Amino acid sequence: MPLKILPNGIFSFYVNSDLMSKGLRPSKRLPSNNSMMVECKGAVGRDGSLSSIPQITRNSLFDDALVVQGDFPFPQILISDNLIVVCNRTSLLEYKSGSLSLKFDASDYSGGRWSWSASGGYAYLSNGVVSVERDPLTELYSISTKLPKAMAICNYNGQTIIGHFVE
Repeated sequence: MPLKILPNGIFSFYVNSDLMSKGLRPSKRLPSNNSMMVECKGAVGRDGSLSSIPQITRNSLFDDALVVQGDFPFPQILISDNLIVVCNRTSLLEYKSGSLSLKFDASDYSGGRWSWSASGGYAYLSNGVVSVERDPLTELYSISTKLPKAMAICNYNGQTIIGHFVE
């Protein structure tokens, strides 16, 4: 279906729910006329529609007073589908609605780089000294005594894999 572009450069393209439900084609080997989307740039599917990905510039994050400067390899920026967490050596910040807020003060738990696994609004982070969980309902970060302290954590197809346990 050809796309009509108005003289002022504005166009509209409607993606019906049938096309959205099929999603992106899983392989380039599939023909492009199979009623699946071929490419998606700058958008993610949320709540049954496409939403733009928020633009974050490194400068805008580093200019915030909560971000500790000159402490290599920090700050770390950890991104999942629903969360953006900025980690200093001694604090966890959350980026939401264009601003950073302090979520966890780790001054007493200074360790190595933060590793994490996140799913939905839940997150599990550790720096080898402390394990921290984010409650998806309250959005609060708290120390976990049930989860191990580790130096390597990742989310592999919905399964949290933990390595380099620390006692």
